[in-house]
Amino acid sequence: MTRQRAHGAVILQNSLGERMAGRNQHHFWQAIQRGFGNERKPGYTSVIVYQKDKAPFPVGTRNFGAQRDFFDFEPGIGADSMITSSENELQGLVKYLQGGGCIATEHTESIASLIAHLEARTKFIREQFADIFLDLAGELNRWFSNPRVFSQMMRKYARDNPNEIDQMLAKEIADPVQREEIRRIAVRNFDILGKKVSKLAMVEARQSLQELVRDRLEWAKNSHIKAIMGATDNSSRRDRYRGLSFRLKSGFAGNLICPDTMVAFVTARKLTPFLDRDDSLQAVWVPLASDLLLVGEARRVVDRDAQSILRALATTSHEAFIANADVPDTRRLASRIGKNAQILSASEINSIKRDTLAGLL
Repeated sequence: MTRQRAHGAVILQNSLGERMAGRNQHHFWQAIQRGFGNERKPGYTSVIVYQKDKAPFPVGTRNFGAQRDFFDFEPGIGADSMITSSENELQGLVKYLQGGGCIATEHTESIASLIAHLEARTKFIREQFADIFLDLAGELNRWFSNPRVFSQMMRKYARDNPNEIDQMLAKEIADPVQREEIRRIAVRNFDILGKKVSKLAMVEARQSLQELVRDRLEWAKNSHIKAIMGATDNSSRRDRYRGLSFRLKSGFAGNLICPDTMVAFVTARKLTPFLDRDDSLQAVWVPLASDLLLVGEARRVVDRDAQSILRALATTSHEAFIANADVPDTRRLASRIGKNAQILSASEINSIKRDTLAGLL
């Protein structure tokens, strides 16, 4: 971590006060989880966790949806204090709604902030970007491991980057005319030279790729943390949600589920736990308790029956969803986990791969 970033984070931390959450930091907010839990004893609430291809199991909210130093660059430096501050501001609203409170006009600003807060803090965003990069890196590694493809890449690089090739040759050859002639001969006869050069270059390229993967995974975490830290300065998402009409929906017979992404957006073309700038937003759903759903709607009422909502929420779960009880109907929903929990679709990722390879060959 750079000194400048650490210094800025310390300033931010000092401006927000002491850290409260410790190092076990919840990306799945406990205030939301408790709405689906059973208080086994004072201070201990458990929920039923559903995951794909696994039997449901009970777990305490203190331990579920949490990760060590999830919001910090390093212990004590990062976004944990900001998350705690936001929680302190919003938990009163959540408890009020969970307790049967009615939505009034004065709640609109806070509800918009709640949606933006839940959307930004989720583990889903960080892991999606990391997974996308790992997928692309795996494809690059396969290309680097194919002598024919790698030879084509090297030929294109030598052809398109004469200045860099010239700088490498300049270490051994002073005459620029001679260097250019050698470069041209190398490009024309690359199939012959490449067999010897490529083996060494392939090894170096794959080693560099491994280093890049390690760096980019750290980048994914740091970028997510910085995005959370900058969320209070960027009100565009809150502004968008502020324009919605909010209401509460019940009638789930205590069987409402909550995805680990905590929010689900209904757009003109898809269900998603993360809203793109160009998405045409129709509605947003925030499960608050086992029989209480917060609904925000853009232009018209988006009314779905209870079972349709349950199925949709399951698809926007990243790895799991929680519920109040273990029942057969809810078990059947687990097979839908992850179906719509994507920032980029498989076809969009494949398109990026094709464009990347086309640019290298």
